[in-house]
Amino acid sequence: MCDIINWSFIIAYFMKLSRLASVVLSLVLFGFGCGSKATTSDVPDGYTRFGVPAKHWSIGYPNKWTLDESKKESGGLVYFYSPKGTKDQEHANINVNALSGIGSASAAEMITAQKSALEANGAKNVTGNETTIPAGPAVVFTYSVTQGSTQLFGKQYGLFNGSNFYVLTFTGDEEGKTDFLSTFEEMTKTFK
Repeated sequence: MCDIINWSFIIAYFMKLSRLASVVLSLVLFGFGCGSKATTSDVPDGYTRFGVPAKHWSIGYPNKWTLDESKKESGGLVYFYSPKGTKDQEHANINVNALSGIGSASAAEMITAQKSALEANGAKNVTGNETTIPAGPAVVFTYSVTQGSTQLFGKQYGLFNGSNFYVLTFTGDEEGKTDFLSTFEEMTKTFK
């Protein structure tokens, strides 16, 4: 599935907003710290908590899902693949991304920037709103995108925590949306 997010648009937007064009904002995705897995009592039964202590985040995910950290150190994302999919033939995936150096934008600014970025990357029916998740105030987006002949549904939550901005994204085909969007919502509740 495609990675619909092009965060360079958002970074450029905030550089323009804050007129700090001389400052290079770095996209540091999880640094070089090791991830850790643990089964804990603060996640639902059948879930494992995975986290990246160096970036101050963790999330619970279903034990039957596949964790893929292969893109972590190359500036990529951490993915969780549904039991019905694989890295090459996905049915649904969820990813977590930590961005540093964005600054302190308002929710309205984040909605405007991300909506523009999604639409520039081919997303349709983009909606963005302020919301609250257990980890705190957030922005939420829904959108659709076509990959080949497959219509995909996307949902993202973005939230600030100090100088980091965290993005949790669900992408799935129609069956994946039906089967696993509720799993994404449950995982979002465990994010901290």
